[in-house]
Amino acid sequence: MARTTPGTPSGRDRVLAAALHLFSHYGFQRITTDQIAQEAGVSQAYAVRAFGSKLGLIRALSSGASRRMADLFLETAPLDTVERRSEFRTRFSALAFESDDMRLLAQLFACGGDEEIGPLAREGFLRMCHLLHDDLKLPIEEVRRILATGMLSITLSALDYPRPSDDIIEYLISGQSTGASQ
Repeated sequence: MARTTPGTPSGRDRVLAAALHLFSHYGFQRITTDQIAQEAGVSQAYAVRAFGSKLGLIRALSSGASRRMADLFLETAPLDTVERRSEFRTRFSALAFESDDMRLLAQLFACGGDEEIGPLAREGFLRMCHLLHDDLKLPIEEVRRILATGMLSITLSALDYPRPSDDIIEYLISGQSTGASQ
């Protein structure tokens, strides 16, 4: 078993962080396990052994991004007050524009036709639909609105829009008018 100094990420965590960054910015096809290992500061053999394959690594990242998204919904539900909706928007915006999770989801969705990656994207999306509707008991129209906003955020994240952005982009992200976007 590898030893780490307290506070130092494990080799496995460094591989996940490197893969999340590289995959989310450059796609799955262009990035090799060797590039991930180099960025993580581990051997390629270690990176492959830790996850079984590049697809195993993509699965782990997909699962982690989905879990963080689900946690956001579960921790801020119900969205029945102005304060809760504001907290949700703030945390969702951070997830969308300050982490690589949304970019990773965009890469997954772009690979929807891939026989191995496509099912991961569809399963994760369906899990989110059921979490919102079945578990959190949101009305179907609210689920549609949340998911539509989420897909828009994924697109804007993948397009690398800076924050703050153009008034109309800010309105699309937050749903709040700045005055210029009316």
